[in-house]
Amino acid sequence: MKMRSYILLSAIALIGSPLLAQDAPGTPIDLPGTPIPGTPLPGTPVDPLAPPAKDGNATAPAIPAKVANELRAVVRTNIHAWGTGNLNLLRSTTHSESPLVETSDLMARYIFARYKLKYTVTKVNTLEVDDDEAEVEVHQTTEKIDGPSFRNNRAVVVHTLKKENGKWKMWGSEVKLLQFLE
Repeated sequence: MKMRSYILLSAIALIGSPLLAQDAPGTPIDLPGTPIPGTPLPGTPVDPLAPPAKDGNATAPAIPAKVANELRAVVRTNIHAWGTGNLNLLRSTTHSESPLVETSDLMARYIFARYKLKYTVTKVNTLEVDDDEAEVEVHQTTEKIDGPSFRNNRAVVVHTLKKENGKWKMWGSEVKLLQFLE
């Protein structure tokens, strides 16, 4: 009889011990460890295109509307050039000293020869501007209209623009998020 009691008590202790700490009602959700930035807490809705939360105390310097409009116009013209297959228009939006001039030109020729793509811009947000350089975040969707196999996608891209002869030009781009659509 004593042996059964010890086994029963041991089983209850082993089964019940994990419940005591983390699963009991009213237990705080602050668990040890450092969360990965951009990782949502369990149970919170996830929007992959939502901008990262900003510190409520931080204030970014205001970007003049004229500059923001100039930057948006260059980005939209660049995306329009991609959508229409206009290589000359695309070149006119690209900084002549950009390290990506040659590869961008080759990629554009390849894409224009094989695909007809539709680019839809859903958001253009100026992140940062100084005298000669700016960063602009663009949310866009790319869909195949005609051509070989292609995966439609939604992307968040941060474009860096630099001034050339007093005009903003595309310098480089970094894809922050790429989500394939099915």
